[in-house]
Amino acid sequence: KGHSYMQSGKLAEALSACQRALAAVTKLHGPGSLELRPALHCLGETDEENGDYPAAREWLGKALAIDRAVLGDDHPETAEDLQTFSELELRTGNFKHGLELATQAIAVRERAFGASSDAVAKSEVTIANLLIDSGHPEDALPHAQRGIDIATKNHGPDSAYVASAYASLGTAYTDMKRRSEAEALF
Repeated sequence: KGHSYMQSGKLAEALSACQRALAAVTKLHGPGSLELRPALHCLGETDEENGDYPAAREWLGKALAIDRAVLGDDHPETAEDLQTFSELELRTGNFKHGLELATQAIAVRERAFGASSDAVAKSEVTIANLLIDSGHPEDALPHAQRGIDIATKNHGPDSAYVASAYASLGTAYTDMKRRSEAEALF
């Protein structure tokens, strides 16, 4: 119910519903159960939408800790939470930590889904964006290009997946003052 409230812009109601869900699931399954993940994600997403980034970081950190304790570091669900956390760090300017998380996520995703999976492409674009926003656009180029290559192979050259990766590559070229290359990509 919390996600429904959040999607309709009712953030106070979303937060309340997510808190109730967390309390109920904790009572039923205990504080370290995987069953808590949806409620923790709900709270994290709602707090992020509210602009309460420290609280969002705390909820995502709790979900990730449960993943690691129950599933281990090399599980696809752990990688998904690493990816989600890295995207929050990108939005909040915690580039170093975001890059660490995204690098961990991509390693697990490559092993779990293969080097040419959509999950790997998504992580590559996140890494590119973290590098761009932290002032290292030249280091972002191979990551954005790999995202483009994977997305093109999986979805064709005109897909939204490819467009996102092209936008990252274009931003890197813009930051490098290579405007003609950037314009072609945009």
